[in-house]
Amino acid sequence: MDPDTSVIYSNRLAKNSIRLLHLEPKSASGSLNCTLECVSLDNFPPFEALSYVWGDPGDTISMFCEGSLFEATRSLHTALTNLRLPNAVRTMWVDAICINQKDDVEKSRQVPLMGKIYSLAKKVVVWVGPFTRGDAKLAAQSM
Repeated sequence: MDPDTSVIYSNRLAKNSIRLLHLEPKSASGSLNCTLECVSLDNFPPFEALSYVWGDPGDTISMFCEGSLFEATRSLHTALTNLRLPNAVRTMWVDAICINQKDDVEKSRQVPLMGKIYSLAKKVVVWVGPFTRGDAKLAAQSM
């Protein structure tokens, strides 16, 4: 199912603005929920930027964004599920959601800002996937 972009992306981005994702804590139903906020790159709240592998675009799992269904890649859904905080909202910039992927004009304006967005983030979170047995030891040896 395609996301209802008219609800999710109802606010057009002004020049030098981005959307930030507010990742909600785990809900009673376990569903993944977020809201979006448009902010200026001249005046923005602290946020983290997520770097991850998009994965197979055809392999998606539903989540809720602005109360509407949104199809996230399995890789992104897994990352957000594991990164959400137990009792607080986590504010992040996530390219696949914060940029309207169905709007070529918006993409052409936002993609050149990505370097600046990552540099302005208080932290860049790199998601390489869920750990399996032995991964922690291998990761430590690689450092």
